[in-house]
Amino acid sequence: MQAAEKACQLPVHAGDPALQGFGNYLRHHIPEETGHHEWIVNDGVALGMDRQAILQRLPKESATQLVGVQYYWIHHYNPIALAGFIATMEGNPPPAEFFEEVAKRNNLSLKCFSSFLYHAKIDPQHTRDLDAVLDALPLTPAHLELIGISSLRTIEMMTGIMEDIIQSGLSVAASA
Repeated sequence: MQAAEKACQLPVHAGDPALQGFGNYLRHHIPEETGHHEWIVNDGVALGMDRQAILQRLPKESATQLVGVQYYWIHHYNPIALAGFIATMEGNPPPAEFFEEVAKRNNLSLKCFSSFLYHAKIDPQHTRDLDAVLDALPLTPAHLELIGISSLRTIEMMTGIMEDIIQSGLSVAASA
């Protein structure tokens, strides 16, 4: 989000009122997402994982691809692409009750799900905020196409990440 916000301010995008409005949205939204990676690490620690092991582990290729495509579009095409990513990632969060049930069913502390519980709480408002901004921006057909492609790519990449997680869990279960 910080990269996209800075890219919206570049001289090459100065004449694009949609990017100026999107940059303003990002400036407002960034503080609520700052530290996101730490929340996830904290969830891992609550699960009994070692903090340093989490931080030193090579990221999964599927996760780097998810983020990498956004950086590419932000820096080499148009930062409005991030709107598709945000809309997809925050657009329909599971309710807190879902994570409470998962925790209960697996005899886990809710501390293991703190990042998910936070998003269950804030993402409905984030979705309303993004929808309002996108409705108000003078988006061109090219903007809308890129937002849609970014959203579809995000769905595809998140599917790969979930498959990686399931595969890792099956591998651990098989070796036990």
